[in-house]
Amino acid sequence: MLRVQAWLSPRFLRTHERAILCAYGTGGPVMCRSIIAAIALSFVFGAAGAQQREKTGSGAELASAQEVAKVKEAIGRINCKADVVEKESASLFEVDDAQCEIGQYDIKLDGDFNIIVMTRDTL
Repeated sequence: MLRVQAWLSPRFLRTHERAILCAYGTGGPVMCRSIIAAIALSFVFGAAGAQQREKTGSGAELASAQEVAKVKEAIGRINCKADVVEKESASLFEVDDAQCEIGQYDIKLDGDFNIIVMTRDTL
């Protein structure tokens, strides 16, 4: 019989029963291996997602050099400059923290590089 700390709730025990049995060495090798494999996979896929979000800050992919040039040309017509252009989808581009003469803005452009949304960044 397992001796469990008093602070563990019955719901927690039901939810995590297999992991607890594995940790105490009474769950059997197959159960322990499957739990360890599930934990390892969650770390691998979590790290891959974090790495993608780190590249752009939001999970979107970076636009190609040609797309960046067209976006910079479009926002340049309204006296704005951008460092990073994100490609949200095939027909949506986003510029976070564009520096414009009238302040700092987040700008969204459609697939034809027309500005569709321009939102002022606030402190």
